[in-house]
Amino acid sequence: MNRRDALRTLAGLGLVGLAGCSGPPATGEVATNDTDVAVTDHRAGFRATAAGTELYVTVEFRNEGEEAITPAGTVPQFSCSFFTADGERLYRASKEMTRPLNADSTREFTFELHQRADEADRYEVGIERVEA
Repeated sequence: MNRRDALRTLAGLGLVGLAGCSGPPATGEVATNDTDVAVTDHRAGFRATAAGTELYVTVEFRNEGEEAITPAGTVPQFSCSFFTADGERLYRASKEMTRPLNADSTREFTFELHQRADEADRYEVGIERVEA
């Protein structure tokens, strides 16, 4: 490791430390869910990237139905919207399943907010049915 790489590493660690100093990351809730998939956990955090600090939300979910959910036909679409304290939506990301999820199995998705991460005050997780 050369001196320049060491300085980059220290700078990145400093950004992670500073991101945590401003208080806890955004708070969140499950806003919509019309599926057999239950959100079992969701949490937010900050991390340093080459482009700056980003806010990420990891959502853990479980198939509480009696059959596997396959990525064909009607499937759950997972979304996460990031908001400022004034209610302005900064960004909305969505993801669909690409692999089957067996009954009583869990999986995680992570959503990232790359720009204006320091302005995000809260997030909302949603799951709705869409045609694949």
